[in-house]
Amino acid sequence: MPESHIRPHYTRDAAISVAIALALGIAAIRLREFLRRSGTEVPAPQPLVQIAMPNGSLLGSFGGPSPAPALPNPPLALPATPPLPRELSPAEATALWHAADLQGRVAIAALLSGCPRRRRWR
Repeated sequence: MPESHIRPHYTRDAAISVAIALALGIAAIRLREFLRRSGTEVPAPQPLVQIAMPNGSLLGSFGGPSPAPALPNPPLALPATPPLPRELSPAEATALWHAADLQGRVAIAALLSGCPRRRRWR
């Protein structure tokens, strides 16, 4: 007659699983640090750019020690980028939701929850 019930040793099995997971985690971190080559890092070389003017002189060296001389005419600015689409306010989103029918509500819920819109390929 057995003295105890036959069952798995849950505590022992859980302790073994936690110990193995901890050991594998430490080994992964040590391997990452070993492969990372954390030592003396040499800074990347900076390119030396010189711009030739039509009269034969150099405009200046960018990235070098000497600053570029002031230009007689300031350079033209790039055109402004178009504004990005704005985010709907809570009142606008609620009004949009109440104005939509059932299919529109499904589309609104999908778009507002992060589903990308479908693109048509030509």
